Amino acid sequence: MYWHYWGLDNFLFLCDLALMFGCLGLVLQSPLLISSQTLSILLISVFWIVDAGWHVVSGHNLFGATDYMFDSQYPLWLRLISLFHLVLPLVLLWALDRTGYDRRAFRFQALVALAAILASRTAKASLNINFAYTNPFSHRQIGTAPVHLTVTFLAVAFGLYLPAHIGLRKLFAPSVRTNS
Repeated sequence: MYWHYWGLDNFLFLCDLALMFGCLGLVLQSPLLISSQTLSILLISVFWIVDAGWHVVSGHNLFGATDYMFDSQYPLWLRLISLFHLVLPLVLLWALDRTGYDRRAFRFQALVALAAILASRTAKASLNINFAYTNPFSHRQIGTAPVHLTVTFLAVAFGLYLPAHIGLRKLFAPSVRTNS
């Protein structure tokens, strides 16, 4: 149903990838998947919550990433599925407490993000998946397409993932499957 309403391109969103890979990590009890998707979803969810909350309070979008949550053309039940942004980080943090944090998570997730951001450029520009076409602040492309994609990747990897990685390394013991 999710595919039917949102389309296959929707599964390129880093948050949707975190949901899929995170659930797979829980099923497989994989510290690498759990760790990488925790660092991926933590700050993305904070921005999602702030964006949705801003819309609830002000009636206007802040980043525009949660506009779909307030679009009545989509059934309410479908929009409410996105509340995984509230639950997934908590579940993954709980799982990290059990498995430990895999120190390889940053490198792995950076590669996942790079692939997703590049692939997002093949989706319709109007979807702006992972901000592959325009940035969330000025709503413009930064330079040429390769420059924009590079800046977007670097912002995600070093602005979102690296701080989460540093924090998770400090908060959780190393996973038993890694030595570093």
